[in-house]
Amino acid sequence: MFSVAVKNLMDNAIKFSFDKKVVIDVKDNKISFINKGKIPSIEQKLFFEPFAKETSQENKDGLGLGLYITKFIIDKHNLNIYYHYEEDKNIFTIDLKNVIC
Repeated sequence: MFSVAVKNLMDNAIKFSFDKKVVIDVKDNKISFINKGKIPSIEQKLFFEPFAKETSQENKDGLGLGLYITKFIIDKHNLNIYYHYEEDKNIFTIDLKNVIC
């Protein structure tokens, strides 16, 4: 199931990027999915709620379940996921410290 979470994060990063690219950065027991794009139009506290979605052209066909499913999987693995926006970049980070010694 972890691979589904990773795929969802990659798909979202590509879908909402300006250049249709995603950078995956692995360091310090963390995996970050980074894209160049605008800040999402929905509130950050809603990102991981079911059926919460942007109403943009890029997401016209989405159901708003991808990040909800991703968070569910991450939680089941006893991990944490974080989001922040920095220098025109959306960054979703999975913290692996609970499974890596």
